[in-house]
Amino acid sequence: MNVLDTSLAARIAMPGQSDGDIRQALARFFADNVPAAPFDAGDDDLQLLSSGLLDSLSMLQLTTFLADTFAFELTDEDFTADNFATLGALVRLVQHKRAG
Repeated sequence: MNVLDTSLAARIAMPGQSDGDIRQALARFFADNVPAAPFDAGDDDLQLLSSGLLDSLSMLQLTTFLADTFAFELTDEDFTADNFATLGALVRLVQHKRAG
């Protein structure tokens, strides 16, 4: 992780992070892990599962990324197709988990 990534992670890990910070972090995740895929961080309807942006390997990478970046763990109940279907759903999941 470079200095810019560390700064972003520090800002995001703080309570009250903005929707934009969450989206920026997710955009970085997809750029690093699925670089050939088009990713619009502002598109709440962006299909993650049905488009193939998330497959089994990237799903594992994403859960590790979420735990490391946002300082929470996903529970079995969090792993639903609805929570990972779209970018908007994923952002809402992160906000919910961060709120405690």
